[in-house]
Amino acid sequence: MDNNLTEYNSDCTNDCLCQVIKCLIDICETGPTGPTGPTGPQGPCGCTGCTGPQGATGPQGRTGDTGVQGLTGPTGPQGATGPTGPQGATGATGPTGPTGPTGPQGATGPTGPQGESFQSYAMVHDLSNSTVPKQNPILFQNTNLSNKISYSPITGDFSIPEKGIYIIHWWVNVRNKGKECEDKALSIEFRKFWPNAELIAHSSTHNKVSCCQTGTINGNAIFEATAGGSYRLVNASEVDFELVPNDLYSGCVSITRIN
Repeated sequence: MDNNLTEYNSDCTNDCLCQVIKCLIDICETGPTGPTGPTGPQGPCGCTGCTGPQGATGPQGRTGDTGVQGLTGPTGPQGATGPTGPQGATGATGPTGPTGPTGPQGATGPTGPQGESFQSYAMVHDLSNSTVPKQNPILFQNTNLSNKISYSPITGDFSIPEKGIYIIHWWVNVRNKGKECEDKALSIEFRKFWPNAELIAHSSTHNKVSCCQTGTINGNAIFEATAGGSYRLVNASEVDFELVPNDLYSGCVSITRIN
């Protein structure tokens, strides 16, 4: 045994194993064991044995507490812009914002073409006591004013050059000039004379008038005139009548375009 350990020790190359063999040689060279003596003082620590094989991995311990968050590092350089993504759906319309201040007034635009004027009118009257045969036009002798509408005291025609809507008013004081002295209602009609004959309005005394008695005929009408048409006030009575001045006028007519 001693020879084997000594021989093995001479060939030992492992430092830790050599130390163990050296200790065994020292023990083997000792004589037979005598009686056990009293326990001596503790000797120096023996040699550290060789590291044994690695044992199996033990179970994983619990996760430790999360440490405090470290400081934020500096911002890195901006990367390249990525491609544009698809357009998203249109969101709901938000509430209307407050009205902004009024902007400055723009320059005045050019003047447009002149519109059609409705300033068409005429007014005529008579001061005479002339006789008007039945079914003949009344020939008023005086023109107060006229614009576009013309009047002829020779034919009794009102000539209207523009198509449109007109209004006419008339009043005439008349006396029954019937030869048989019968009571008659005296009447006046407003007629279109050209380009075609047309009755537009009729007016008369309220009551029958006896021979040589007078009455007043009032009338009015709204009518659509033909461009270039001629119009007359005609004695539509069954008898002749005479114009009678009342204070000053024996009759008066006015025509005005309204549209």
